[in-house]
Amino acid sequence: ARHAPTIVGADRAKSAQLAFENGADMLVMDDGLQNPGIHKDLKLVVINGEMGFGNRKTLPAGPLRQSLQAGYAMADGFILIGDDQYGIGKDLPVGKPVIHARLKPGPDFVIDRKTPYLAFAGLGYPEKFFNFLKNELKMNIVDTLAFSDHHPYEDKDLAALHQRAQKTGAQLITTEKDYMRLPQTSDIKMHTVPVEMTWDDESALISLIQESLNSRS
Repeated sequence: ARHAPTIVGADRAKSAQLAFENGADMLVMDDGLQNPGIHKDLKLVVINGEMGFGNRKTLPAGPLRQSLQAGYAMADGFILIGDDQYGIGKDLPVGKPVIHARLKPGPDFVIDRKTPYLAFAGLGYPEKFFNFLKNELKMNIVDTLAFSDHHPYEDKDLAALHQRAQKTGAQLITTEKDYMRLPQTSDIKMHTVPVEMTWDDESALISLIQESLNSRS
């Protein structure tokens, strides 16, 4: 939303139509590979190198929404974030681009390695955020608390977090995504970590997008 007009809607097709009616000529859709309502010109599978594909099984036995082979077949390319801890790269189909990337804190974020923090997050894989703070930024994380993905925070959640942090003299820190879901009526001090993506080869990503645009012209 900071960089481009953003639409939130349960119906992807209606959201796309609204975007076009308001002058959009390109849509970037998050988490849309299994959505059948919109034709995708470029399909990129984003992989967290820290967790790979889990046990590689589909729901409910595992985290996948479709088989790996079906996913590989539909993908035009892959973005692998962080170290490839499970050797995913060697299993990806030959001939399809694999673009490597890493997360880093935003330019205005000052890393404080002395202050003790209680880190919390309501993400699909909150441990990634915790490990990022501990291992990448070397921050003093004395406690962590994971909530369910898209957790709707209430005042009681903040009160409990505040009390838990006070026991260890820690300050609260979370993601910008979680911060947007926090009750804005609270005066409890909260730190957030803005993140950016850095690309090992940004030109490869731009070329892939440009090729897709050229094929449409």
